[in-house]
Amino acid sequence: MTEVATKNWYIVHTYSGFENKVKESLEQRVQAYGLQNEIGEVLIPTEDIVEKRGGREVKSARRFFPGYILVEMTMSDHAWHVVKNTPKVTGFVGAGTKPTPLSKEEVEHILEQVKSAADITACVDAFAAAAARAHAAGFRVIEIHAAHGYLVHEFLSPLSNQRTDQYGGSFENRTRILKEIAAAVRRVWPEQLPLFTRISATDWTAGGWDVEQSIELARQLKPLGVDLMDCSSGGNVATAKIPIGPGYQTPFAERIRKEADILTAAVGMITSPTSAPSP
Repeated sequence: MTEVATKNWYIVHTYSGFENKVKESLEQRVQAYGLQNEIGEVLIPTEDIVEKRGGREVKSARRFFPGYILVEMTMSDHAWHVVKNTPKVTGFVGAGTKPTPLSKEEVEHILEQVKSAADITACVDAFAAAAARAHAAGFRVIEIHAAHGYLVHEFLSPLSNQRTDQYGGSFENRTRILKEIAAAVRRVWPEQLPLFTRISATDWTAGGWDVEQSIELARQLKPLGVDLMDCSSGGNVATAKIPIGPGYQTPFAERIRKEADILTAAVGMITSPTSAPSP
């Protein structure tokens, strides 16, 4: 019985912008040379993004590593030459004819990034699909739930978001998924119908999400088509000390309305008209 050599992942350098063409050409060459047992998957790690171009939102794929592709292969002389001589390939990452394979940990990290990006895209698409179903069912107002420790809030708060990719760390990264959801929902939700977003305006915990970040988030959501910020709070930190009382969340709505120039609503122990001033 013939022993099958172990495949490793290698980084191949290409002309930037020709990654897809190289992948297509290499896969054709593998078939032509009968190297299916030596050269396996050819991967271009990407994520779906939404950009504004000419006033329109355009969905496209962004490469994690521009100018590089990943090739799973057994490093034989024949396989090396087939990959190296593929048009628009400039060489392997590594020294001479013995390129350095990625470690198992590096491969797992990259593949996890790819899977994570695909999962987030699926999540964003699911929000949009739900909005389309709501419209078809006759609803005329919808609200994106980004509060109370649920999924989107977990991305927003630095206390729960421990990611190290483009969806974690900085404010821009932590708010990225909500902005992608809002843009995706607005694309399928009629322009004349209102779109609300509910947030927890603060985690009530030092180092967590707070009203200042909520104000900036509202400023960024408004041009994406969000009409109103529905202001709640808490829900992400079990030990948070929340000063519950009549109208205790209305000050958040007031600040966000004034400083982000967007309509707001508030919830929580509002039991009389005087508890809900609208200056």
